[in-house]
Amino acid sequence: YATGYSFEEANGNDILTIKYSAIGEILWAVTFNGTASLDDEGNGICTDQSGNIYVVGAAQNNESSYDVTLLKYDSEGILLWSRIYYSDGGSWEDKGLGIALDAAGCIYITGYTTNTDLYTDIILRKYDSEGNVLWTSLEDGSANLNARGICLTVGSSGNVYVGGYITSSSNGTDIFVRKY
Repeated sequence: YATGYSFEEANGNDILTIKYSAIGEILWAVTFNGTASLDDEGNGICTDQSGNIYVVGAAQNNESSYDVTLLKYDSEGILLWSRIYYSDGGSWEDKGLGIALDAAGCIYITGYTTNTDLYTDIILRKYDSEGNVLWTSLEDGSANLNARGICLTVGSSGNVYVGGYITSSSNGTDIFVRKY
């Protein structure tokens, strides 16, 4: 499987998800066009034990704003549901970058969300398999400057590990790794 985006002249970029065979042949390819028909991007992908595909990314909702976008497809590429997350400030940039599943089929996403102070915070969000939000955690570091979650994994004991960066006021950007 792969995700990213494809250019659509009428709609800008759409999230592109592709399923490949074991020898690299395309079995199916689907696109997702966000509600504003602007630039959308897929940034992370994973599958569950039933063959469902989960994609995290961002959908542009106006000229300057993106929302975290989570998509669930069945094994044939049929969209089962989509979910969005946007910061309380509204018209800011919020993007999903990493995705993982736990043994129970819960979905975890990470990325960043922009607050009203115009700095980004790491977002970690947990959903059940039907796309219902179970909890959300934000982290911006002690300096309250830019932070982004880039990747995550779920360990065998169920702990979630997020990697990314946090900007500090004196040392520039620091690597961020946290166990939840």
